[in-house]
Amino acid sequence: MNYYFGIRPTAPALHLGHVMSLLNMFYEIKNNLANVDTIYILLAESHAEISKIDKTQIEKNSILLAEKINALFIAFIKINNIKSLNLKDKIKFIFQNHRDVEKIHKTLAYSILPIINTSMVINSPIYKESKNKSLAFLLYPILQTVDVLLYATDKPVTVFVSGDQQVNINIMKDIFEKLHLKDNLNVFIYDNVIYDHACKEKMSKSLNNYVNFDDIDTFEMYCLKYKSYPRLKISDNGEHLKCSFYINIMQHFNKFLNIDISLMTAMCDTGQLGCYNCKTRYFSYIKSLIMQYKKEINKNHDIYTPNYIMSNFNVLNNLINNIRTGK
Repeated sequence: MNYYFGIRPTAPALHLGHVMSLLNMFYEIKNNLANVDTIYILLAESHAEISKIDKTQIEKNSILLAEKINALFIAFIKINNIKSLNLKDKIKFIFQNHRDVEKIHKTLAYSILPIINTSMVINSPIYKESKNKSLAFLLYPILQTVDVLLYATDKPVTVFVSGDQQVNINIMKDIFEKLHLKDNLNVFIYDNVIYDHACKEKMSKSLNNYVNFDDIDTFEMYCLKYKSYPRLKISDNGEHLKCSFYINIMQHFNKFLNIDISLMTAMCDTGQLGCYNCKTRYFSYIKSLIMQYKKEINKNHDIYTPNYIMSNFNVLNNLINNIRTGK
């Protein structure tokens, strides 16, 4: 099984939303160790260009993000005491605008345009409701589809996306169907589990409500302010199953940290542990994860070569030409 995750390098930092997304993928990998072939991480530099960021800065951001994602993955392996041989060597980074990769991705995007469902693209709520009416943003889901197609020609690939990408995923599924590759696409759609302090919006750089994963002090303050189960007094009994902090932070991070929080939840429900102390105690576990991750940051990560991508490009081009010529 191949796994796939993409990130726009519009900044050099991993924010908490990115980390939550990556942890979803890592958790699935942990549960399917025997079936892991390759873990693709795309640095979607062409997508970042839509944000009008200087191309040189985008490439610098990509390198820094690759180092940090690699470090988070190694921290995941160590914290979970995974003994599977060479698991860290299975993560491969694709820098979309490096070497000849940019030309391959964009050429395939242009080739695929004649077979897409234009109505799905033009009527996409993501495009219609956005202030960005550029052609680049309109074609965003096509670029996103191509990014996955190039790594799903020989083996099925599981793509990890948040729920707000559902429309783009429908376009992707339609193109995979037309190319008779529908069995090669598995989609893991996860809830947007991380929100702002009022729990109303997903965390996003465009909304300017993100928290840098490297910034421990800001992250801790974010957790301490996070909405929890309402109590009139600290000694009142809580209900952890109705607590937003438990649902969106504790439950999710526990998939990664693999710790026993049953005592904390029992103390919450019996009024022996107040919300502030609960959050402080739990953040100490998250902090240990961040410290381990920071220790692992280095420049040792593998890059997939254009030769591999070109062979997949040729396969897809043949499929597209057969459709266009009616073969």
